[in-house]
Amino acid sequence: MADTFPATAADITDDFVIGKCEYFTSVHLWPLRKEINPKLWLENFLDDEKRHARYLLNAFIYLEDHIVEQIVVDSFEGLSRAIGPPLDDLEGFLPRWQAFVDAVHVVVVRGETANPTDSGYSFARIARDLIGLSEEHIVEASHALEILSAEPETPILFLDDFVGSGNQFTDTWHAEWGVGSGSASFRSLAAKGAGHYFYCPVVATTYGVDNIRRDCPGVQIHPGHVLPPRYSALNERSLVWPDVLRATARDFLREASRRAGIPDTGGGENDWRGFHELALAIGFGHGVPDATLPLFWWESETWNPLKKRPHKN
Repeated sequence: MADTFPATAADITDDFVIGKCEYFTSVHLWPLRKEINPKLWLENFLDDEKRHARYLLNAFIYLEDHIVEQIVVDSFEGLSRAIGPPLDDLEGFLPRWQAFVDAVHVVVVRGETANPTDSGYSFARIARDLIGLSEEHIVEASHALEILSAEPETPILFLDDFVGSGNQFTDTWHAEWGVGSGSASFRSLAAKGAGHYFYCPVVATTYGVDNIRRDCPGVQIHPGHVLPPRYSALNERSLVWPDVLRATARDFLREASRRAGIPDTGGGENDWRGFHELALAIGFGHGVPDATLPLFWWESETWNPLKKRPHKN
């Protein structure tokens, strides 16, 4: 795939994009090069792929842990606008907000298999240390269902780092756990009028938000940031590419992925387009979502990752 497009005055150069990454490191928005190495990552690409690769790197969104922490705190405080009808006076609002803080129980949305790098552990710490919630109110999903069965007015707050397809939260919402002598799910209890449910992921795609609103009625979802379809590298109007590169972007991604050894799984696990073909360019301090293009996190003898992926999300 020859790079036949003429450079323009506004074109992104290696010096520009590497300089930008180094600036992010110097102001502690990105970690040191031992964790993210943009220069080494760019060396993965052939000469006629370099221009696309620079724009792809330029579009990469990285959220270090301290940024995630602040977004979670801000999202929690933002729930003050969602716990009831607006009040004109502060004196009337404060008792209602304090009652919510005292009653809310936090459930961290986890993957199918918990592991030491699971973001759930850091989110439980944020809820306890930064938001100031009681440790007894940070519970697993099964315990939350037991509490709801006994106290149906309990508010439940789900915390998470990322919503791509929405599948992980939908699975949590529909999953059945043993409660007493029977079983229950958040879905079944919500259908009976039990609970008040809030979901605050740090970042969510509009695709995932729409799926959750459709499949999990009764949940109020309040993402810290929402990524519209144009953040996908495969969207026909993608914000990743300039107009002159957009038409050849799919070919670039497919061919570079093929050379790296990344498979085509039809939008499944490790697919070269990302999970559900979302083709995103985003990473967190604790790992990289499966909706992100594997070109960013793939690691082999012939491919250097930009950001390693220690856990599934």
